[in-house]
Amino acid sequence: MRPTPPPLHTYVESWTPGPVRDEDVLGVGPAAALSAVLNLPGPAPKAGEALAPMWQWLFFLSWPAGRLLGADGHPLDGHFLPPLPHRQRMWAGGRCEITQPLCLGEPVERVSSLASVTAKRGRTGEMLFVTERREFRRRADVSRGGAGHRLPVRGAADNTRPPSASSPGRTWTSRGSSPCTPTRRCSSASAR
Repeated sequence: MRPTPPPLHTYVESWTPGPVRDEDVLGVGPAAALSAVLNLPGPAPKAGEALAPMWQWLFFLSWPAGRLLGADGHPLDGHFLPPLPHRQRMWAGGRCEITQPLCLGEPVERVSSLASVTAKRGRTGEMLFVTERREFRRRADVSRGGAGHRLPVRGAADNTRPPSASSPGRTWTSRGSSPCTPTRRCSSASAR
């Protein structure tokens, strides 16, 4: 008989990773490339225009060597991955709040921090839900928007069932093509 592993919350009781700061320039190239791939109408985005909501995912990229990746394709030692043995990372969702858009061609700082860690028990066993908060800031401003995502993490004892398919998310769209100004607004539309 295998010994019962300790509850997952015991692994993270004293785990408090500090914030991580990164900088990147929101170059026009990635936004123009995605615009072309999506076959969006109108001209390609230009410097000074607002970055479409959720397109911040095109920036702040890192490419670790394959030997540094786990079986799930994610880095073995991510800063906000809890210190669990044989952890299995998944995606549970996210949300985005945009107070003012980021502008193409400008340098931006991303500040990532741990928002919460919650232990829950479901049909497949115990999981930790790790919520990471990311704020994106233009150099001259205080926060212009933030995003957070929730990562369920299972321990080794809970690897008996595959995760279920996720529910449909939301599609974000930006209206207009005016230059990036503090009065520019972005809106969301539910996916159909």
